[in-house]
Order: sequence, then structure tokens, then C-alpha cells
Amino acid sequence: TQYTCPIGSYCPIGSVNTTICPRGAYCPASAEANYTLSPIGSFCNATGLSAFYLCTAGSFCATTGLSAPTGNCSAGYYCETGSSTATQYLCMNTTYCPTGSYETTVCPVFGYCASNGMANYTLCTSGYYCNVTGLSAVSGSCSAGYYCPLGSKTPTPTGFLCPSGSYCPSNSTWPLVCPAGTYS
Repeated sequence: TQYTCPIGSYCPIGSVNTTICPRGAYCPASAEANYTLSPIGSFCNATGLSAFYLCTAGSFCATTGLSAPTGNCSAGYYCETGSSTATQYLCMNTTYCPTGSYETTVCPVFGYCASNGMANYTLCTSGYYCNVTGLSAVSGSCSAGYYCPLGSKTPTPTGFLCPSGSYCPSNSTWPLVCPAGTYS
């Protein structure tokens, strides 16, 4: 009778002993002479496995025989399950991707993402406003009579009405004091 190795083990040729499959490798039900290394884009994190795991989303597995992912996906990129590189997909403008991203993140309403491969969003520039998500540039200029600090969401932000004794032209980042002989 022929001896069949148990799942998660292999049986070296010429040996009557069963050997448990090592980390970084797997031994399917038909394993006899040797184990199989986990392929690129996967890992085997324990001994005695009969199958490999696809690399975790947000990370990458660059070589064969890994017992854990190689590392996190690079900033400005995202990695889906089974990735073999830290730069699987480039984050496109209007989105950003911090280190270890498994999908893109849409730029928030108070910021914008002007180029491809951004690791983070840019707060809306002072004197301007950003009023929707997913912008690649500011929405527009701050309205005259108001000033818009960094991250403004409207051209007429509540609490930022130009105060008495000052004036605020369009695109104001801060109230300007009225010159001598004038008033507001």
C-alpha cells in the first residue's frame, strides 16, 4: 500500500516520516516529496498550511516563500489583495493614498488633491474656499467683505465677516486695517 501524507505535511522520498510544512510554504493534500513555497503576491504565516494566503490589501508580497507581507504599500499608491509591488496602483488626482492604502480616499470638502500620487490632501488655500469633495483645485475666491482662513468651505464663512474698522477685498486671508482718513 502507498502511504499518503496528511494535509499540511510532506513526506520526503525514502523516508517513512511525515514532516510538517514550514512557514513560508504550503503542502496540499497531494504533497509527497517536498513542500511548495508561497508564490509572489502571497504568504504562509504558520506551519502546517495546505494553501497560501493572498497578500493582505494595503501591503505587498515581493518574493516567494514569505511568512508575512514584505511591507506596506507606498504613500501615493494603493495595493489590492495579492499585490507583489509597493506601487501597484497610482493614486489619481482628486484622491490621496497614505502609506498602507488598499483603496483611494477622496479629498475632503475643505481640501484638494492637485496631482497624481498624493500621500495626503492639501488644505484649501487661505483666501479661497473648497466646497465639495474630490477637488483637484480650489473652488473659488473668498467673497469681498469676508476673509477665508486655511481650509474654508464657503466663500462667506460664518464667523469671518470683515470686522468694523477693516476691509476685506475678494481673496482676503485676513482683514486689512482701514488706512488713516477712511472707515468701514
